[in-house]
Amino acid sequence: MELVFCLLFGGPSMVGALLELSKNSKDHVATSTAFTFFRLLEPHVYFLYSQYRFDKGDIGRLFIAGLGSSMLLGIIVGSLADKQV
Repeated sequence: MELVFCLLFGGPSMVGALLELSKNSKDHVATSTAFTFFRLLEPHVYFLYSQYRFDKGDIGRLFIAGLGSSMLLGIIVGSLADKQV
């Protein structure tokens, strides 16, 4: 079972990491200011949660729950949208 896990997740992870590390400066895409602003929002959300007295573990669980639910619901809603078209 451990070998299966390593092959299914470790192999593609290593390939992805190697591909990312092999990029040179011409491979990088210039990001828009809107995307840069969006990336800067994440620390502000963390700060907001910390002001409401959430500890670091709770904030991590909130981020994981949000990403996980959007992943699952995105798959379901996307497949439903494809069936409707």
